[in-house]
Amino acid sequence: MGSFSSHPSGTEVLKKNQEYISEMNKNKMERWIQMHFQIKERETALEISRARELFYWLASFYGVATVGLIGRFNSTKRAAVLAPIVPLSFLVAYYADLAYGTKIHRITGE
Repeated sequence: MGSFSSHPSGTEVLKKNQEYISEMNKNKMERWIQMHFQIKERETALEISRARELFYWLASFYGVATVGLIGRFNSTKRAAVLAPIVPLSFLVAYYADLAYGTKIHRITGE
C-alpha cells in the first residue's frame, strides 16, 4: 500500500495548513482594506453631492436677494441696504469651493 516515506508527516501537513491560513488572512485583510477605501470614496462623493445641492439653493437665494437688495438700494439710496451681500458672497464662495473646487481634497489632505 505504500511505504511510510511516501506519506507526508504531520508537521508537513500542519506547515502547509498554516501557510494556507496565512495566505487566506492576507487576502482577507487586502479585501477589507479595499472595501473600506471604496466606502470612504462613496462617503466623499456623497458629501460633494450634498454640497452641490446646497450650493444650488444658496446661489439661487443669493441671486434673488442681491436683485432685491439692489432694487431696495435704488429706492432708498442707503448703502447699508447692500451690507448683507458681503457675508452672502463669502457663504456662496465657500460652498462653490466645497462643491466644485478642491476644498474636499484639502480637507482630506489635512
